[in-house]
Amino acid sequence: MNKSSAPEVVSGKILPPVQQNQTAPADMKTEIPVKEMVMPDAKQEVQIEEPVLTNEKAEYYDAQGKIDPFLPLIQEKTEESKPVIDDNPQRNLTPLEKIELSQIRLVAVIIMEKKRIAMVEEATGKGYEVSIGTFIGKNQGKVTEINDSSIMVTELVKDFKGKLKEQTQEIKLHKNDDEE
Repeated sequence: MNKSSAPEVVSGKILPPVQQNQTAPADMKTEIPVKEMVMPDAKQEVQIEEPVLTNEKAEYYDAQGKIDPFLPLIQEKTEESKPVIDDNPQRNLTPLEKIELSQIRLVAVIIMEKKRIAMVEEATGKGYEVSIGTFIGKNQGKVTEINDSSIMVTELVKDFKGKLKEQTQEIKLHKNDDEE
């Protein structure tokens, strides 16, 4: 082996840690300048000077009255008079309010002199009588109109932005395969 490739031992004096002055005012910063001297024979020695106190006051950011950088610049206005879908209404839900409108079919419409009644059937075959104002469907739907061959149900649905909108859906009279 070549002796010139052996690692060189570097030694130097290790200085004790610098003690900071405990009696310095809070608005004064402590700066510790470091001087480094490089020796030609690859030995390095670090000398640390005593701390120097400067009279600079610490600056603090006051965010009061300024724009929050984490909020979007363009915000939508919220309307206070929006209807809200209530997951736990105060009244007891009818069986028609516990199923979707797609599972309900119109079987019959009864037209009287002063009143119209419709007969609807759920997927299991159980029938219900509905009139104008009857709650129907999971989205707080309400029967708003009964025609000769259909009923109109208005319900509250959320759009892609999460806003509630009224949507009117028509349930047409279901015809059996025998009646065609």
